[in-house]
Amino acid sequence: MNVIHFPLVGINYGVRMLKQYRYVQNIVKPLILDCCNEASFTLSKQHARELFRTYPIYTVCCNAENYLILRNRSIKPNERKRITLGGIMASLSDELLDEDGWSIDHLIQLLNDESSFDNLQGRSKLLVLINEAFKNTGYINEGYLDQLQKAFYVQATSSIQFNTDISFADAARITKDKGGQANLLIAYLLDEQFSEEEKAFVYQTGVLGQLMDDIYDIYEDLQQNIHTAITKASSIEEMEFFFTEECKIMNSIVRELPLKKSLQKKLIRYSTFIPACAFIALEQFKNVEKKYGGSPASWKNLPRKSLIVDMEKISNDIKMIKYCNYCAKL
Repeated sequence: MNVIHFPLVGINYGVRMLKQYRYVQNIVKPLILDCCNEASFTLSKQHARELFRTYPIYTVCCNAENYLILRNRSIKPNERKRITLGGIMASLSDELLDEDGWSIDHLIQLLNDESSFDNLQGRSKLLVLINEAFKNTGYINEGYLDQLQKAFYVQATSSIQFNTDISFADAARITKDKGGQANLLIAYLLDEQFSEEEKAFVYQTGVLGQLMDDIYDIYEDLQQNIHTAITKASSIEEMEFFFTEECKIMNSIVRELPLKKSLQKKLIRYSTFIPACAFIALEQFKNVEKKYGGSPASWKNLPRKSLIVDMEKISNDIKMIKYCNYCAKL
């Protein structure tokens, strides 16, 4: 692929993100804050940043809009709202499972309006109120609820990542399935019926997205004793090899899809930005490995700045183009 394509894709991502950010600030944020008031629930500054910036941009700009390349069309207004709200609801649901001790069955009952609203408090009441707005976004794919349960199940079983004895293979398997099932949920919120081959592509983008997220969260995960693929890797080389193989799988799936070559290339170009971010971090961690030695699991007491990747550095912008081009050729 011509390397000149990637700066242009980057510019288009910037346009996507600006449009989504404005949409969230003007439409979604006031709606969510009204729901918070009614539920007597206060969002922390960090939580608000995640709900109003991080999750909406990732789910819509980095995933849903890329999946629509398969149909060579842009995202519709109702799809944008549905997926934005769906991402916020997914975050709240994960917190009910992980922090509030809810069961999957109890959570499904809540979303199916089988729980008494008057008996709910805080986060659960907020989720029900947002769910009402979510249901008003139009047709919901009939496979959505089944996929939702799969995503909840994987999230609930990921608690074994607190087990010190978990192997690299098991940590990687959980990470892959958590990301894959979550991204399939995004696809079910689009007004499309995707083939099994297309779903395999969607799943693999989730694998790479979740692996990237764990790579960037290495410092926080080490502090909280959460064991992910990168913290259980014997070296950064092992993690890089594993991640590269997963990138190859994604590209292979795309090249087998019954699409015009031009659309295949476009889909790969837009799908390389998340993996490229991961490779930038892995390059930094190689230097950490050289300086401090040891495996990633032994880095808990290293300076925080050594394990935090600053993507606002100009040097990382240049590396982004380099690694996008690299990923596209795998």
